[in-house]
Amino acid sequence: LAENSVRKSELQRIGVAGFSEDMVGAFIEHGQGIAALTSAMQINKETRAELQQMKTYARGLRGAERTEGMRALNEVLARHAQSLDYNPDPLTGKIMAGTSVWMLLMSPAYYIQNATQPFMLTYPVLAGRFGTVKAMGVMVKHYKTIMDAYRSTKDGELVDPAMIGGQYANDLNVRALFDSLQRRGLLDVGIAADLGSIRERTGLGRVAGKAHRKMVTAVRTVEVFNRGVSALAAYELELAKQRKLGRPETVAQEAAKAYAHQVVQTTQGDYSLQNAPRLISKIPAGRLVTQFRKFQLIQIGMLVRLVHGSFGKKPTTSHEIAERAIARRQFAYILTMHGLVGGAMGLPAANIIAWALAKAFTMGDDDDEPANAELLARRAIGDKAVADLILRGLPAWGGMDVSNQLGMGLTFSILPFTDIKASRDGMLVALGSLLGPTAGLGAKMADGLGNISNGNVMYGIGQMMPRGITNAMRAMEYHTMGVRTRGGLQAITPEELDAFDLVTQGIGWPSKKITDRFMVTGFKRETDEFFRERTGKIKRAYTEARADGDTASMQLAREEWMRLQASRKAYGIGQPQSVMELVKAPLERQKQERGFVHGVETSSTNRRFVDSLFE
Repeated sequence: LAENSVRKSELQRIGVAGFSEDMVGAFIEHGQGIAALTSAMQINKETRAELQQMKTYARGLRGAERTEGMRALNEVLARHAQSLDYNPDPLTGKIMAGTSVWMLLMSPAYYIQNATQPFMLTYPVLAGRFGTVKAMGVMVKHYKTIMDAYRSTKDGELVDPAMIGGQYANDLNVRALFDSLQRRGLLDVGIAADLGSIRERTGLGRVAGKAHRKMVTAVRTVEVFNRGVSALAAYELELAKQRKLGRPETVAQEAAKAYAHQVVQTTQGDYSLQNAPRLISKIPAGRLVTQFRKFQLIQIGMLVRLVHGSFGKKPTTSHEIAERAIARRQFAYILTMHGLVGGAMGLPAANIIAWALAKAFTMGDDDDEPANAELLARRAIGDKAVADLILRGLPAWGGMDVSNQLGMGLTFSILPFTDIKASRDGMLVALGSLLGPTAGLGAKMADGLGNISNGNVMYGIGQMMPRGITNAMRAMEYHTMGVRTRGGLQAITPEELDAFDLVTQGIGWPSKKITDRFMVTGFKRETDEFFRERTGKIKRAYTEARADGDTASMQLAREEWMRLQASRKAYGIGQPQSVMELVKAPLERQKQERGFVHGVETSSTNRRFVDSLFE
């Protein structure tokens, strides 16, 4: 594509339908088309043969098995048809790219979190089958194997499977394993689909696209390490097991490669469109709404498999009994790993279990406490350091809470990190969260503009920046001015923060000194709101009972009032209120009703204003 050739070709193509001055772009598009055609020709025969075998098998079933078989067949055929319906949407790709940059790709914490996945997800599965020490030793060893391959790869970017070295430098079976992982999108390319793309060829768009591709390459490199180490560890451990059982080498190799595929797919996940719910492609802007959700689905799938393997159908053969024992060990190791790192709040479905327990402990006569399981547990434990260890894990005990980042507490949450309340505002917040991260990013931008208009300029600008820049700005702000509220009040002085607090804030994982402030602020707000709403509810019940002459209900309200005051005292929320406050409630209501002017509630300060509008 020398310059003179480009110019000559351009002159020849002027006036030709579909002519584009961007010869390089046209060359790339042509190459992509040829690649797609070549791939289809290479695998189409094999694909059609596989589909025909599925049809023949399903049609040969009888009874309930035929019904289930045909249902599975129809799902496979629908996904195959979906994969053939290539409908690129550049606008959606650009929006997803912008959202991924703003929310993830510029934050160091995102890459650190991704890099921990082999130890949080793959290691417990391998340890349950092969032993904790052996699994860890093999995994750690193969980080060097993948690192050597990364350094040997041209341009130092994505790892070339052909460059896998170490003891596998000339192992064709390992080369075949990595080649098949790459072809199925299980090595590095799958996750890129969730990060969007920018395909502009001129101006600022080209610069933005190049920067985005660099960040996506970094993510894919982390994925290669995660999946490469997982695949090699699973392959080596299973191969040794097969050889120990005396299997023929070809059988042992195929079993090891199949197990490596299984481990990568179940613990690291398949991000391809074919592995996602078909509903995503059917609903409007489905990819936008479900962006960043696939990892959650991957975790749910792995947990469901482990639970089913541990407690599902009763085993009948020796092999099934052994597999159940392995599944139970794997499930136990998953719980142990996430319990150590995230505490009780980092265990699978912790938010759902905590909500149910809180409701159970605050029902009936005991509903005079906020239904917050962590708050109740912390008060019951009575020691903050012990509570941090039990509820948030070893890192929190050491000064950094990563239970939400590394734990599985929010895995089964429909709207993680969303405080849903039974109100109009709560419904609007929930609907906004259901629209996906792009809508959430829009809300964050609006919040930033609101802060700027209210005079909180630096905080507002920080809200509108990409997360990585926001975290760095916050760290600088904390270093010079300390931690401040939205109203500009100083909550923590700069002298109270050390280098550890500032560095962890800068990378996106704030220390406990900072996160504790937000946690306790949330507890305080929730507790204040609970006592305020509970007080108003009892006052209304007493007032209505008195108007109806219902003495039994009045007595019940007085008893609830006294329990509430005891709870208020125990929580240290204001001074307990006497029964006279409750007795005066009907008079307060009458006074409020007399304050209405032409149907509008007023006070002594605005009554004349309202009255003037009706003259």
